[in-house]
Amino acid sequence: MNPLPFTLKEFEKWLRGNGYLKTFWLKPVESITARETEKGAIIKISWKVRSKLRTAALAASTTTQAALKLLREAGEEGGTVKLILTPEEAEEPENAWQKSILYYWQLGKLRLLDPNPAVKVEAHEEWNEELEKEMKKIQESSWGFYKPPKPGLDVALLAKLRDKAVGLAYLNKHTWNIDYGVHVAREYWRRRIGTTLLHAVSQYVASHGGAYFTVVRWLRSPKATAADKRALAFYKANSPTARLAVYRLR
Repeated sequence: MNPLPFTLKEFEKWLRGNGYLKTFWLKPVESITARETEKGAIIKISWKVRSKLRTAALAASTTTQAALKLLREAGEEGGTVKLILTPEEAEEPENAWQKSILYYWQLGKLRLLDPNPAVKVEAHEEWNEELEKEMKKIQESSWGFYKPPKPGLDVALLAKLRDKAVGLAYLNKHTWNIDYGVHVAREYWRRRIGTTLLHAVSQYVASHGGAYFTVVRWLRSPKATAADKRALAFYKANSPTARLAVYRLR
């Protein structure tokens, strides 16, 4: 069975739209072909990496063993990047060397925690140098470095507490993915500011005709760091409709 909460066409569009994130499984896409089977789905992708084409095969199924079997049956050549996608709680494959988590929230099934009523969220589709300084300060406090939003693609959702910028999320207006995750300045953690941003994301998506939103967490290794565990615990506390793991195999 296919664990994806998307239709295959929706997932193809989502993969294409998030290729600029450039993780081990999200890269600029040249072509995609996908087919569904009784065991799940097999998705073949051609990426452009450093001006060269690279091929990948992603097998999606409800169990690790079924996904591995599906990948073997696809008969990929040695140079192909081999990926499997399973529910997060499924067994981790022994030969995994990279891991990512994909969380998906369906608007009609949201069970988010209560927001912080003192926090106000501003949506910015354009930003100036002063606003970017505020965004940079939040991200550097949250995870140590800064990724700017993409003009024309992201809407920057800025959380403010008593007129002070304390939280940030970039929402991709084409894929409804929260690019680079939800960030809160460290001194304001555990005040439901991140949850308030998730509410703002859901409201923006609903007001623009969307039906879901997602976030991707790339782990530096299959074993999550303390920072990974904190981030994943936050998202899971807000009850994603679907929780998926993506592995790159050796």
